[in-house]
Amino acid sequence: DEAYGAQTPIMTDKILQFKKGVTLLGGGPWTEAQLPSALAHAPYLVCADGGANGLKTPPDAIIGDLDSLENQSKWRDELGERLIQISDQDSTDFEKCLAHIEAPFIVGVGFLGARQDHGLAAMHAVIADRRPIVLLGEADLAFAGRGALSIHLPIGARFSIFPLRAMTTTDGAGLKWPLDGLAMEAGSQIGTSNEVSGPNVTIGFDQPGASVLIDPDHLDAALHALRLVSTDDLTE
Repeated sequence: DEAYGAQTPIMTDKILQFKKGVTLLGGGPWTEAQLPSALAHAPYLVCADGGANGLKTPPDAIIGDLDSLENQSKWRDELGERLIQISDQDSTDFEKCLAHIEAPFIVGVGFLGARQDHGLAAMHAVIADRRPIVLLGEADLAFAGRGALSIHLPIGARFSIFPLRAMTTTDGAGLKWPLDGLAMEAGSQIGTSNEVSGPNVTIGFDQPGASVLIDPDHLDAALHALRLVSTDDLTE
């Protein structure tokens, strides 16, 4: 049986406290390779509501309004108070999880690639949250651009920026189409389908609001760029 996490998380007033990164599993599509890849860096597994459906081994916790969760009595027997039901309808299950998790960083799996409104809602929550959060989907890896970013990607790799708020890029380098000093805003100017042209992409963001999207094969590079892992932690 597969075991998640290193030890039982500390729970205080329905807030789960983790000393290491958390893999947050949603109910959207994900591949067999994505979950172990995420858990290699974020070893705790928390499920957002129906993200637990189909799991054979209990996760470290389940959080949500539980309207999509199958076998609730089974999970309650196995998890006890770590099955956290939040009944309000003013937030998504992803936002409920973020509000009840304290962790250094989060890798979200199963939040991109299905319904577009779900994916947009998840990215909205990532930008609103101050912690490093990476969303890993079948076709995209997404995170919020904040401050200065330096990321190593293969020449020719895709590098897209989609603004959810008005913001301006600074100090851009390493891209086929330069983005230095470009004011971006949804409905006006975006920066999608760019290509890596140098050994490192460097770019700054004057304020939060940008979604950075790259290919999902580059999880290690993204985590390293966000200073969540060292080069010694990267997989081959």
